[in-house]
Amino acid sequence: MIVVLQLAAFGYGLYTMAMARPVALAFEIDRFRVVTAADIETASLAEAPPGLQTLPWTGPRQIAAIKPTDPAEQIKALELGLAGFDLSMRPKYWREYAPLADAAWRAARPLPLLLAKYPQVAGEVARIAKEAGQPVQDLSFLPLMSRRESWVSVIAEPGAKVVGYLPVEGFF
Repeated sequence: MIVVLQLAAFGYGLYTMAMARPVALAFEIDRFRVVTAADIETASLAEAPPGLQTLPWTGPRQIAAIKPTDPAEQIKALELGLAGFDLSMRPKYWREYAPLADAAWRAARPLPLLLAKYPQVAGEVARIAKEAGQPVQDLSFLPLMSRRESWVSVIAEPGAKVVGYLPVEGFF
């Protein structure tokens, strides 16, 4: 009986970890959002574009979530957003990130603005800039949202590539 209970607890733990795993880092209008497996209805994956219809096991895939163009879909997306289901949690709006990276770069703000507000992260910013091989003034940031936290994604050209993260609020 003890072995069965331990195996059941182990199985439940594995299931919980699988559902909590991040599957997407989605650019969504003016921010990045971490999407977990639990955020996605498995049946809705068929609505995603080819190549994005599976949830990865090796780490989050960087994608973009587009706004609907149909007015009825816009209202539905707004209602679902108010209920806690953001665009990035609906596979029908997923797109490859690379073609939309310019939109992310245009939405981003210069990293020196973040340093002016949060000087305490200067050391971490310097490390990120060094690892990215770019000066701080050439880097930008976008807010990074998850269900529990709000951080900042540091991005660099070319391709608005995410090069680091900072544990500060990005909306100011």
